[in-house]
Amino acid sequence: MQDLIYRLDSDQPFPDNDPHFGWVGHPMQVAAHWRVLQRRFGWRGLARLAMVCATPSRAFFFIERDGLPVSHGRVRLGQCDHYEIEPDAAVLGEIWSDGAYRGQGLATRALQGAINHLMEQGCRTIYIDTQHQNLPMRRAIDRCGFREYFDPAVGAC
Repeated sequence: MQDLIYRLDSDQPFPDNDPHFGWVGHPMQVAAHWRVLQRRFGWRGLARLAMVCATPSRAFFFIERDGLPVSHGRVRLGQCDHYEIEPDAAVLGEIWSDGAYRGQGLATRALQGAINHLMEQGCRTIYIDTQHQNLPMRRAIDRCGFREYFDPAVGAC
């Protein structure tokens, strides 16, 4: 399986933020959203999320519907385990949407919320990667304005 890497360079936020977007960048924010997050991840998952968010370079974001995080993902600031990024860039990863809510554009809304939040913090370069055959994610990435940055099959940036 080949991963495609996409890059967004922008300072223009998306209009019309989803009112049910949540950002968890440190353990106190886990506590602020504990009811919603615990319903999806359980107590152990909630504890793991708090530990991950205790690391300054990591965050978690989600869209809530019906009291559950139905689309969510992670953010890593300034570093990536798989490819080099700039120290002031971010990588969005492991986006997941509940099967009962797929096809409603929630992954796109979650990505847009994360991008807006990162831009508010001064981040202007954002990366995301996905597998070549993941067409729904590729469409969401395209809707958010990312451009293909690297295709390992071609070997070009």
